[in-house]
Amino acid sequence: MKKKIIFLVLILLIFISCIEKNNRKKDLTNIMNKSLTDKIEEVIEEQKIKYKYPMKGKRIVTISFDNFSNCLIKISTDFYYDADRIDGYTFFDGYLIVFYNAHSICSKDMLNINALTIFKDSIAGYKDYSQLNMDYEIITKTYKIINKDSLIPIHRIQCR
Repeated sequence: MKKKIIFLVLILLIFISCIEKNNRKKDLTNIMNKSLTDKIEEVIEEQKIKYKYPMKGKRIVTISFDNFSNCLIKISTDFYYDADRIDGYTFFDGYLIVFYNAHSICSKDMLNINALTIFKDSIAGYKDYSQLNMDYEIITKTYKIINKDSLIPIHRIQCR
């Protein structure tokens, strides 16, 4: 009887965990479209594979919309955010997702700016660049925005 109860509790915990993971994903897709969500997940997975050892500090994903001659989006993993550039943020799968230049024309079909949390002074538990105290490597991917469903990789930069 005791084994059955333990088994049922384990099944219940697994079920709750799956529901919670799906809810986190739904929350993110309400903020941004699927193509951007997929690219964020790719960068997070690449970071997890590259850095198998425990990371010191909380991880942040930064997203920057740039409107030069073409609309570009840069997605990076980081330990710090730039308090002078941040337009808003959200959380996903244990990561802080920070948006820069989110009011750009380039973000129009990619991002629901009104769904972001508005930045005020600081984000509890996370550091801005004024607190930078280490050298580290970040993963950055740059994409050209063709349309809301198509992001084409431009090049890859790894430095900091």
